[in-house]
Amino acid sequence: MLPYSVRAFRMAAIAAALAVGTTSLAFAQLTNEDAVKAKLESEGYQNVHDVNFGPEGITLKATKDGREWRIAIDSGGKVMERR
Repeated sequence: MLPYSVRAFRMAAIAAALAVGTTSLAFAQLTNEDAVKAKLESEGYQNVHDVNFGPEGITLKATKDGREWRIAIDSGGKVMERR
């Protein structure tokens, strides 16, 4: 049996992936900058740059629909756009 913290993390990741109205990426697969760029480009983003990995998730900048966005991807894979 997995420790409680691992089970809780997995459940939170599953809940985030199932959340309505959010974009969720397979966070575990985003292990390097190339993987992040490829995944976001497949989601319609362009010019992905300034990719930073941190303990809370990934931050970066990218363009979508002609707009520049600051993007955060949390540890559950939820993508949050900010202008």
